Amino acid sequence: MYDHNSKTSYGDLFKGSKYVTWGSNWQAQRAIGSVTLDSSFSFVPTLGVDSSLKNTNWITTVTNLISTGGVTKLFASNEPDNAGQANLKAADAATVYKAYMQPFAGKAKLATPAVTNGGGSAGLNYMSDFLNACNGCTFDFINVHHYLQRTDVNVDQAVSALKSYLLNDVPKFQAAHPQLKDAKIVVGEVCFPLPKTPKTLKLHTNTPLHSSGSGAPPPPNPPPNLKP
Repeated sequence: MYDHNSKTSYGDLFKGSKYVTWGSNWQAQRAIGSVTLDSSFSFVPTLGVDSSLKNTNWITTVTNLISTGGVTKLFASNEPDNAGQANLKAADAATVYKAYMQPFAGKAKLATPAVTNGGGSAGLNYMSDFLNACNGCTFDFINVHHYLQRTDVNVDQAVSALKSYLLNDVPKFQAAHPQLKDAKIVVGEVCFPLPKTPKTLKLHTNTPLHSSGSGAPPPPNPPPNLKP
């Protein structure tokens, strides 16, 4: 994940990796001002709407990106279960999905809205409400975000919690919802705690998780009047 403050040249460190192959920036366009993603990585646009649940540019922009920009996958609303992000009622998220994602079924791979791993009415419970409201919707992959309080766990514990979520919680949820029967599981965002001594951090790329994805701190505030 990257934004207008990112040093995307760091992404060059992952060129050729079979685990890091794509990037996203909570927007529909690959470039944010002068910041862009190296062309060796595929780009995944993210749907955002204004307070009236509209995005007048999305259909045209994505149509062009699919036909000329090599885009093959699309992200729906970013954390609609999070008041600091898309902040949509499940029924509204379904309305947005039907209007802006469903038209691209069969033209690109479509993701569910990216929910957090929060409890209560958030997370997978929110996803369940969304699915109930999104009858007839197409989903090619399930986009989940996984966060832990960085001060509460070490890196190994964070990896263990993520793997448990991907190998147990999400598949169990998927099995209970026929709409997601054939969908892949993708981690759109994940945060790991930083070790006190950086040199002790070991990358776990030699042990692939249930899905591929990218990690980043929580996204910046969305542009005015635009919900990610």
